[in-house]
Order: sequence, then structure tokens, then C-alpha cells
Amino acid sequence: MLLGYHAAIHEVNFADEAMGLLGNQEACKDQFALGYLHKCAALNGFTWIVNMSTKYIADPRITRFLCAAPPNAILWDYIESLGQEVDDEYWNQVLTIMNQFLSPEDLERCVSKLNNNGRFASAFNTMLYKLDYVSASTILNTLQGLIRHPSEVGTEADVSVYNVKVVFSKLDALYPDPATMVRLEWAYFQLLNEEDHERPVTYLFQALRDDPGFFSQLITWIGRPEGGDSELEIVGMEPPAIQQRARNADQVIQAWNLLPGQSESREIDHEKLAEWCTMAIAACQEKDRTRLGYNRIGQLFGQLRDGDEHWPQAAICSVMEFYNHDEMKRGFYSGVINGHGVKVNFRSGDSGAALEKAKAEKYRSLAAGIAIEHTVVNSLLLQVAQMYDGYSRQVAEQDAQRE
Repeated sequence: MLLGYHAAIHEVNFADEAMGLLGNQEACKDQFALGYLHKCAALNGFTWIVNMSTKYIADPRITRFLCAAPPNAILWDYIESLGQEVDDEYWNQVLTIMNQFLSPEDLERCVSKLNNNGRFASAFNTMLYKLDYVSASTILNTLQGLIRHPSEVGTEADVSVYNVKVVFSKLDALYPDPATMVRLEWAYFQLLNEEDHERPVTYLFQALRDDPGFFSQLITWIGRPEGGDSELEIVGMEPPAIQQRARNADQVIQAWNLLPGQSESREIDHEKLAEWCTMAIAACQEKDRTRLGYNRIGQLFGQLRDGDEHWPQAAICSVMEFYNHDEMKRGFYSGVINGHGVKVNFRSGDSGAALEKAKAEKYRSLAAGIAIEHTVVNSLLLQVAQMYDGYSRQVAEQDAQRE
């Protein structure tokens, strides 16, 4: 394209020949023509574009010529005047590299037109140039369109963690509709859940907290019914989509970091937690996933903790004591083992065996603190301590063998 630019700058009269090169099978000739015509349009203005368009209006290459012109509202109004077919062809073909130079008003219109023509990847990349000037409805349409059509021929949406954070933060300020945001967070969960993400998952976790039925729906997607098959629940879905939905649901529950009734200070309202559990378990029973529901609630209790100071809170222990359900206990144990773990004092020079021993002592100490009132969780924490005792012995034996 640069050669074409230079030819136009040096006033080489090559417009008709350049029109003939548009769409040439030799890419270099097509690019030369695009560069030449783009620069001519920039130098000679809108009147030159209209004159060339009038001259070549019956030529099938007219749309490619219009795509070469610098984009702006005046050009787009003119293209619309040429009829729906030309307008559609233009928005289906136009490159978006020049969109960074659009005015805020023109950029909003450009993104909307790209969306209307199913070019959601190009629309997403374009709105990133001047996101502050894009309306909530246009951002929403773009994000929803990308869910259905994540790419287009020759273009991939730049949906990096950073860009998704920026777009969602902007949408938070413009369009805080909870139901819509829950659906969007579900679709973009894998990006929003990155640990270094400044805009965390918010509405999705609030929906889990406020609606036990939503929790049971995720449980339904994770596991099969206990008394039959799930064929009727997945009619019309392809296996990859079913598997992806199950993974997403599993990871959403694992990442949920505030229990129902829990405040930012990690205090838990026992009545709210107990009420939520009653409703969630009942909803799981209706969906024939009772055991899985108990198990995942137990995992939540085991993995959601605030280091040494609060966990396991009395509310958690009381609910565990009330149900005393084997699956809930298995889930709790699994949540403890696979979670972040409690904080222990450990010096850099200590051996691996000493670290495992310190963990065992920490869990044993936690168990002792609730031994009288909460025997269920006490027993589970002692099992965890015994496991770390075993790890400590294994590591010590391995260290001795290496010596």
C-alpha cells in the first residue's frame, strides 16, 4: 500500500488503472491500488470520491473502491444513498485499521454497523479505540454477538484479559442490569476469573448468593441425575458445548469466594446461611442431584476460609452439624485439601517435612478449638491433620534416602 501512497502523493494520474487493479489475484497489485486510491481520496476530498463512484457505479469493484476511501459519516451517508446492497457490501468488506482515527460520533456508528452485519470481532476491536464514547447498548450488542460469533474471516477479536476488564468496567458504569450482567459474566467467566484481574466476577457470585435455584442449575450442568440419564436435559446440544458448560459451572462454584450471609469482614449470618442451604438442597433434590448438591456445599465450606482468624466459622460448623451428611462431609474434606490451606509459620530453611508437620499441627489446633460444640467439623479437621502427618513422614523418609 505504501507504493500506492507515494504514487498518489507525487501526483501520478493513475486512478483508472488503479480501479482496474482492485481485486487483482496478485495481492501486491490489489494493495497498490488500495493505497493509491485511499491517498487520492484523502487528498482530493469527497467530490473526487463521488465523481469516481458515478463513473464506476456499474462496476462490481465499486464497493472495494469505497472501502479504500477514508471512513467518516459523510462517506457512509453517501454509500447509504447508493442502496442497501452497496451499503451491506461495504460494511461486510471494509477494513477496520483506519477506525482508530474516527471521531467519537463516527466510531459509535461504525461499531453499530459492523454489529448489524455480524462483524462482532471487528466491532469489538474498533470500540476499544474510543470506548468512553461508545453507548451501553452498543457495547452490550458487541459482547453478546461475540458469544455467538467469536471470530470472522481474517479477524480475531482482541479479547485479552485486560481488554475484557476495560469493557466490563465501562459497562458496569453504564448498564448495571443484574440479569444481563450475570449472563455476560457467565459467557466471559474464564477471562474475568483471572487472578490478576482488577474487575472481578461480581454479578455471577451475587446471583449464586441470592438464588439457591441458580446454584442447583449449575449443579445440574456439572453432574448427571442420580436416578436416570440426562438425555432430555441436553437435547440439541453438541458434546463439546455440554462439556464446556459443565467445566464453566464447576469453575464458577469453585471460584465463589463469599458464602450466603457472609460479609466482607468474613462474618457469617447463621440464619441466612442455613436458609440458603435448605433451599439449595431442596432445589438439588428436585433436579435429582441431591448427593452432588451436598458435596459441593461441603466443598464451599471447606475451601472458603480466611486464614487462621475466622475459619471455620461457627455458622459453617453449625450447618455441618445439623446435616451431618456423608456427602457434605466428603465435600468439606475435599475443599480443605484442594483449597488454599491455612496459614502456618514456616522458615525458609525448614525442611519440607517440617512444613507438612506445621500444617498438621495447625489443623489439629483448629480442631481442638471446636471439639466440644462442633464434633463433625472437629473430626474432619483431625482427619486432615492425620493426612498431613502422613505427608510429613513420607517427605522425611524421602529426604533420608537422598542423604
